[in-house]
Amino acid sequence: EIEKMVSGKTHGGIIAEVSQAEYPLLSDATLLPNNGFAVIIDGVEDPYSLGYSARALYACGADALILANRLPSGADSVLCKSSAGASELINLYVSDTATAIDIYKKAGYTVACAEIKNAVVCNKANLKKPLLLVIGGEKRGISSALLSKCDFNVKIPYGTDFMGSLSTASATAILAYEVLRQNAE
Repeated sequence: EIEKMVSGKTHGGIIAEVSQAEYPLLSDATLLPNNGFAVIIDGVEDPYSLGYSARALYACGADALILANRLPSGADSVLCKSSAGASELINLYVSDTATAIDIYKKAGYTVACAEIKNAVVCNKANLKKPLLLVIGGEKRGISSALLSKCDFNVKIPYGTDFMGSLSTASATAILAYEVLRQNAE
């Protein structure tokens, strides 16, 4: 009976029937920490990638993860599993991402985009808090509307002439740990 009700094979013999998660909207009324670190993930719809990103962000002490307007239908369980529960612990908001950038800028945050063009290498960039980091998906990257709102671009150095991009989850983990390193000093 359980097999008919679950997705995946690792249910452990226990399930709970729950409704789709509802994530709060980010608004001007949302309390932002004075010296915080938040991330917008733009253009990623793969719940596994979002979950892996949420896990890395939570481990690095990020205060919030902002997603564009909604999660794909039915993605909650995959997001929770792939984040090892971190998606339930980090402040997860949905928002129009351009509006989210405006809210964070108004609160005094610096906004950095993970982008190769005209970028500073991450370990040489100033990633001190308060910081909002914008990371794009592998297919589309960051929208031009968001790129135009950023204060500067930051990139991850490669050891080869590789012209592709890392997965969103890998890039998120590398950049989040660089933020953690720079703010631990």
